Amino acid sequence: EMSHGLMERDRSRSMSRVRTPFLASLAVVLVMSVSPASADIVDTTIVVGVAPIAVAINPVGTFAYVANGGSDTVSKINLTTNTVDSTITVSDGPYDIEVNPAGTFAYSTNFYSDTVSRINLATNTVDSTITVGDGPIGVVVNPAGTFVYNTNFYADTVSRINLATNTVDTTITVGDGTLNEVVNGLAGAEGGVTPALGAVVTGRGRDACRNLGLPSDPLG
Repeated sequence: EMSHGLMERDRSRSMSRVRTPFLASLAVVLVMSVSPASADIVDTTIVVGVAPIAVAINPVGTFAYVANGGSDTVSKINLTTNTVDSTITVSDGPYDIEVNPAGTFAYSTNFYSDTVSRINLATNTVDSTITVGDGPIGVVVNPAGTFVYNTNFYADTVSRINLATNTVDTTITVGDGTLNEVVNGLAGAEGGVTPALGAVVTGRGRDACRNLGLPSDPLG
C-alpha cells in the first residue's frame, strides 16, 4: 500500500519510526472495465493528487474518494463523468479512507499526524479531526454507522471512535507492528547483528492473502 522510500529514525521515540515518502510521480487513478466475456481493460485514467493510496466509493455508487498520501488531500471523483470535482485537504499522510453507510461522511486515517479526519460529504470539508494512536493506517465504519475502528501501526492498538461524540472511547491493544520489527532487525537493533535480508508482506490483509493465494475469508 505505502510506497517504498528512505527510512529515518525519530529519536524522540523508543522504537524506530519508519517514514516512507510517497512516490511523487504517481498521481493517477485507473478505471477498469470488467466483463466476464472479455479481458479487463483500463478505459479511463483520472489525474488526482500525489501518491493515491486508497479509495472508497459511496453507497449509491456516484462518487469515489481517493486518499492522496503525498499531497495530504482527498480527491472526490464524479463517477458519471470520471472527473475530479473537489479536492479536500486533510491532515499529514492520509493512508486509508472509508465512507459511512449513510454516505454522509468519510473518514481518512492520517499516518504522520496520528489523526482521523471526518469529511462532511455535503460540504466537501473536514469538520472534525480526531486524535488516535501512533501511525494510524486502516479504517472501517461499523454497519450501524455508530463507530469507526482504526488500526494504529506503531502503537500496536486499535482505536474505537464514538461517532456521536467524535472522540476515541476505547483503545484496544493488539499485535506488534511487523514492519517496524523487520526494520529494527535490518538496522541491527536486536543483538547488534545485521541480517542480509528482511521480508515484509505489504498492503492490507486482503492484498496479502491474494498475493499468497490464501482465502481472505477465514471461514471460507
